[in-house]
Amino acid sequence: MKAIATDRVPDGALEKNEDGTVNTYDANGNKVGTATAEEVAEAEAQITEVEIEE
Repeated sequence: MKAIATDRVPDGALEKNEDGTVNTYDANGNKVGTATAEEVAEAEAQITEVEIEE
């Protein structure tokens, strides 16, 4: 899976929610859901390539 690294993130995007989840966003910066720490770790483990957005 390819990940795209960017510094264009919504305010507060890197903060945890009270229940320990994190918000998830689409490419336009709209909140589309939440993910648990386990779900994030599973997704990270599938990354095989990182593109740095300039």
